[in-house]
Amino acid sequence: MAISLAGCAGLPDQRLANEALKRGDTVTAQQNYQQLANLGYSEAQVGLADIQVSTRDPAQIKQAEATYRAAADTSPRAQARLGRLLVAKPGSTEAEHHEAEGLLKKAFANGEGNTLIPLAMLYLQYPHSFPNVNAQQQISQWQAAGYPEAGLAQVLLYRTQAPTTSIWMTWSASVKPR
Repeated sequence: MAISLAGCAGLPDQRLANEALKRGDTVTAQQNYQQLANLGYSEAQVGLADIQVSTRDPAQIKQAEATYRAAADTSPRAQARLGRLLVAKPGSTEAEHHEAEGLLKKAFANGEGNTLIPLAMLYLQYPHSFPNVNAQQQISQWQAAGYPEAGLAQVLLYRTQAPTTSIWMTWSASVKPR
């Protein structure tokens, strides 16, 4: 029995990877996630891709995109993260915009949080890619449904549609000097 337990000591472990990541030991976390990801475990693929994104290295971010894609068929977390990555991707294509929308909507439908803000950003940053989407109407629907992220999405809408100077000018014009 001791021999069989000793053999398990070198096996990759999702729990160990998660704990190592919490402690800031990304090397141990990445090693365990990589081994599990190679075996096809989608949550390990997401953990590995998260580490790759956190490096901010363009080559690692490109690898993270591929890693998220490998897990996106089965993992709502991977769908949400890939969608957010595509929204933030510099020079993304119209096809990637639509892919991001589909991924974020699918992740949201599967109960994954943190999807409405990137979806709103997508609609606000690339209105030409979504001519049939009225961002204000969409945000109002989210607010009516009671989604907490909808309030932040409304702030994003205000910030993108009303330059700060015009808000200041409107406010300052309404204040009468004494």
